[in-house]
Amino acid sequence: MDELGHLALFLVGFLLIVGGFVVGIGAFEYEVVALEEVEGSPDGIRFVENESHTFSATDTTIVRVEYESLSERDREMLDRVLAGERVVLRTRGQLPGKYGTKGRFAVERDGTTHLVDRRLFFNWRTPFGAASLAMGAVGLAAMSEAIRRRHFPHRSVFWTRR
Repeated sequence: MDELGHLALFLVGFLLIVGGFVVGIGAFEYEVVALEEVEGSPDGIRFVENESHTFSATDTTIVRVEYESLSERDREMLDRVLAGERVVLRTRGQLPGKYGTKGRFAVERDGTTHLVDRRLFFNWRTPFGAASLAMGAVGLAAMSEAIRRRHFPHRSVFWTRR
């Protein structure tokens, strides 16, 4: 393989890795899980009633929402979450709460306060996630092979050794 072939193989590998990042965007999903049932205000956590509260990185403030003030869809979702189910959603607009944002919030239902977490995660089990990981792996292999062929032609591929 000549110099141009090595460069082409390296660039194809690089484009596969970049494409893996782009495709991987489709694998991000939101999850809603119940954390715990709390009494009072544990460990210095302060509850506020207004979801428009401005939070900082070190803020220990959690928004408390009345169960009855939520929409019917949000109440059904929270019933499933508080029963122990992990709910996975595709879009941010489907998250429970007034503004559908990530992070913890407290739900007061039947006199008991429940902490609920809404977070973004990479779901590798989706077609987008699997394609992203595969493209990244193939791209990395192509780039390393181009480097091996260009700079270490006397060495064989490590998996062909006996």
